[in-house]
Amino acid sequence: GIRDIGVTGVQTCALPIYDCLLSHPSRRRPLAFDTTLTCPLLPSYLAAAVTDSDAIFLSKAADKISKHAAGCDSLGQDFIPFVLTTLGGVGPPAFRQTIRDIFASLVAQSIASGATGRDVSFAFFDLQQTIQASIARSNYQTVDRHTQPTG
Repeated sequence: GIRDIGVTGVQTCALPIYDCLLSHPSRRRPLAFDTTLTCPLLPSYLAAAVTDSDAIFLSKAADKISKHAAGCDSLGQDFIPFVLTTLGGVGPPAFRQTIRDIFASLVAQSIASGATGRDVSFAFFDLQQTIQASIARSNYQTVDRHTQPTG
């Protein structure tokens, strides 16, 4: 898993500032994530999504940044919003690049230590599966909640 490859300090936050805090020696400051799950088929996003696949991510990310970035910065943490869609999309682009950068650094460290980097690849695969399972679970819960017979 992710802890097996040297990512330490993964924790959740009881405060309404972020959902997860990731610490790793390759990062100057801990990285706080705040996660949002949204549906790109909602009328408020659909028109923009036709012309820009990142529109929903950028819109939701801007909301999260305005709410949480200053608070995280005051705690000595970097902040990045993590937006998932019910169709399996992950964004915004800055989040995707941050995850790629973190895992590239971990692969380089693994190889430099004489390993193959496969452990990091497997951890990245586990992360992707966890995200997909979370989306599937949320979709099921939404459908189940809306299809239950009412009294």
